[in-house]
Amino acid sequence: MARIFEHFVLCGLGPEIRTLDGNKGFHGTGVLNMPSLLDQYPPPNYSLYPPPPPRLPTCVLPAGVEFYTSGFDSNDVSTFPRSYPIVLTARVMASLFPHGTGAMGR
Repeated sequence: MARIFEHFVLCGLGPEIRTLDGNKGFHGTGVLNMPSLLDQYPPPNYSLYPPPPPRLPTCVLPAGVEFYTSGFDSNDVSTFPRSYPIVLTARVMASLFPHGTGAMGR
């Protein structure tokens, strides 16, 4: 049976907060922060498949991650949590990174 996907990844704000410029720490709202790989399936120690490319979080969230001052308000759609599901196939990866997915790590 063919596999449906090679990896399932969750990207977002990681444990070490850094701005897109590389400055460490929290710098307030309105500042974009580097995305991180938060979790993945299969787990990183699973040897049957190669690991996802190291720059995948930047590919998934190229604009970065931003803090907001207000929390979730069920009456205000702009406060709803956002997710951006994407599917990267081998063909898409080859067209985005013609020299192989190793180029994502540079």
